Amino acid sequence: MKYNKKDLKGKRFGKLIVFEETSKRQDGGCIVWKCKCDCGNVVEVSSKRLCNKLQESCGCYQTERQKYSMKKLKEKQSVENTNIHLIEKNKANSNSKTGVRGVCYINSKKKYKAFLSLNKKYYVLGFFDNLNDAIKARKEAEEKYFKPILDKYNKKMKTAQNRPSKINSKPFLF
Repeated sequence: MKYNKKDLKGKRFGKLIVFEETSKRQDGGCIVWKCKCDCGNVVEVSSKRLCNKLQESCGCYQTERQKYSMKKLKEKQSVENTNIHLIEKNKANSNSKTGVRGVCYINSKKKYKAFLSLNKKYYVLGFFDNLNDAIKARKEAEEKYFKPILDKYNKKMKTAQNRPSKINSKPFLF
């Protein structure tokens, strides 16, 4: 089957510049082109993917977007190296036998253990004969350790909301 080819040599598609036709064909004779990305990588992309804007980089653009999104997420959700989302979460994990976050039953001791994780450290708050005492210890620890961080985060968010927006700032385009 003869394919009516459109010469894409020298054309730009996003971050890709087409520089050479390959002998490869895809999807019923669609030409595969060698393209150089702005980052320096060379990739092979079909004319169909280029013309339909299905691929506009070697993959580096996706990586940049992910890094930017993760950076913004961390800025929004981190105070003192603590993920706010995790300490705000008050729901126990689905496999919890007690139904209370930070409280579990230790069969070997026949006691309830209250615990807490903060700044990548694990703290055992104590072992208790009954569930209510373990829950109380956990709640007191949350008040002591989590509340100051949450207050700081809420204050930071309130300050950010009251700040005037920059009119001429360039947004990151996706």
